Amino acid sequence: MLAELHDFDRLSQAVRAGGASAGDVAAVAAQKLQEIDEKVADLQRTRSAISDLLDAQCADPSVPCPIVSALAGVVEAESS
Repeated sequence: MLAELHDFDRLSQAVRAGGASAGDVAAVAAQKLQEIDEKVADLQRTRSAISDLLDAQCADPSVPCPIVSALAGVVEAESS
């Protein structure tokens, strides 16, 4: 978050110094907005996946917990 604010501060200084235009600021803002939208979409997918796993529950000790199984699959995939 601070890096984004720093980028805008640096850009606003460039505008004041005459080295950037309002169009430059708008382009940077549009790019930042796109990045935020992508992060939000990724977080929504992650939330949905976690919600689905919670709905499957881990209450029955005779059945493998889907959350643990999912996490094990992620760890195995990362170590491959």
